[in-house]
Parts: sequence; structure tokens; C-alpha cells
Amino acid sequence: MNFGSISNLVLFGGSQLMADFLPIAKKLYPTVVFTSERHLKEVLYANGVTLEDVLKKSKVEYYSSEDINSDERLKKFAGKNTLGLALGPAWIFRK
Repeated sequence: MNFGSISNLVLFGGSQLMADFLPIAKKLYPTVVFTSERHLKEVLYANGVTLEDVLKKSKVEYYSSEDINSDERLKKFAGKNTLGLALGPAWIFRK
């Protein structure tokens, strides 16, 4: 696949897949995460680590959103060179 020139990556959702992908994503592009409160608090590993723990430890900027379709903060990160990946998002995307 060729996505053209990518300047930043926006990850949507949560899960252990996202937590495991974060170190790779950070090496490739500036990365930000939009997630839901339930994803932040979800225990991902047997040792009790949550997505929020992983995001804080990884120093990845993240936002909890009730409705991604009306979240004005996303505009700051979305552009023609933005790649967005949905990994089990809590929302249905209208656009």
C-alpha cells in the first residue's frame, strides 16, 4: 500500500492491539490517540495494566472522547497528510 506522504498518525479506539502497536507507531510518525473512557480503563494485561497506563508510560498524547464526530480537538490533528487507523473504536464515524 502507498498512502503518500504521511506527517502524523491518529489512532482511534483501544485494546491490547493498540497498546502493542504504540511503540512501532511512535517510531514511524508523530502519534496521537483518540479513545473512550471505557478503553482507557480497560485492563489489557494480566498484571492489571490499562491502556491509560500504557499511554502515559509511552508519553503518547491522548484524548478521551464521548463522540469523535463532534470532538473539535480532532481538527488540530486531521489533515491531508494524516493517516488515521481505527483499532476497535467506540464510535461510528460519520465522515
